[in-house]
Amino acid sequence: MGAQMAPVLVLAMLAPTEGPVVVHRAPGRFAEIFVVDEGDARSLRFDWERGDDQTVIRKGHPEHLAMKYLQGAMVGFAAVPESRRFLMIGLGGGALTSYLAVTRPELVMDAVEIDPAVVAVAKAYFGVEEGPKLTIHVEDGARYVANTEHRYDVIFVDAYGSDDIPRHLTARRFFRALASRLTPTGVLVLNIAVDSMHVEQTLLATVSRVFRHCAHFTVEEDENTIVIAGAAPLPRDLTKRTEAIAKTGHLDAQLAKTAARRRPCPRPAP
Repeated sequence: MGAQMAPVLVLAMLAPTEGPVVVHRAPGRFAEIFVVDEGDARSLRFDWERGDDQTVIRKGHPEHLAMKYLQGAMVGFAAVPESRRFLMIGLGGGALTSYLAVTRPELVMDAVEIDPAVVAVAKAYFGVEEGPKLTIHVEDGARYVANTEHRYDVIFVDAYGSDDIPRHLTARRFFRALASRLTPTGVLVLNIAVDSMHVEQTLLATVSRVFRHCAHFTVEEDENTIVIAGAAPLPRDLTKRTEAIAKTGHLDAQLAKTAARRRPCPRPAP
């Protein structure tokens, strides 16, 4: 006869594991919105409760940047000599703006989100708060860029999450407008999370037509491509600078190695 198992152990084995809990769902402009809790993590998802994570936060810890591609975007801050004003196109759950509000309280931020329902969810369930340092604009990102008079040290475009990208956000005209809104040493950062290699390569080629200096690297855990582009050359010590912001900003210790794997953007044929 086999060994008898302790009753407590048997109960633990039979007890259901804690799964995802939908705490909110609402119709959005383009898709149904789900807010899902799993343990101390809260996620924003579109279309269905087990869809891809658009935002993940650790509840009560805005200083913790959970998504690796957002950590990759922070390399843009290592690429500039100073960061006083920041623009984000594609707010989502606002994890990055909340993180920056804690870690860079002097930073003035503008966030543009086309879907008012997403903004409402970010405020109600992800702790996003507007104030003197953060203004949220509910409008199309290209329209905002065309009309704003502000100049930014870092612009982050997080709007390439599927192959069905609005064409005006891939046009050379859009990237020229972005370039005009950067400071002389400012950088544009893109997150590209598309399935089609053709779409990704087309985006990279368009960016390199507009910006004299352009590099990209892959965030392996998320399989996202991060692009950093600007009028000025990227600093030669970018890897060392990235290591420094990773230490002070509670980011992954491997972030500098990820940035070190950057490659020049492909140059389009003349």
